[in-house]
Amino acid sequence: MIRFRLTRGEPGDHLPECTGENLVLSTITAQIAQRPQALVVDLRQITFFGSAGIRVLGQAHADAQREGTRLAIVANQRLLLRTLAITQVDKVLDVYRNAFEALADIALNSY
Repeated sequence: MIRFRLTRGEPGDHLPECTGENLVLSTITAQIAQRPQALVVDLRQITFFGSAGIRVLGQAHADAQREGTRLAIVANQRLLLRTLAITQVDKVLDVYRNAFEALADIALNSY
């Protein structure tokens, strides 16, 4: 089960948490389809992250690139960070330790 929170990068603009691989992917895909400047996926509350999670992040990354949306991942758990490093997902996606860092970087690097 994947549990996460989405933030679109605008003050007070939080989307509800959701669980399950298909629901997570469809939720991220629906948000990216609206072409926000940035989308933050907060994974700090997850308890398990395996190949399904990697697949969701890979598809989300592809969707975000196609729509011109910057995708940021927030993760602070050792096991999750290690999984992202082993699979080299952390080389492809912007990974931050907290949402504040992600949103600050997005704000600083906006055009």
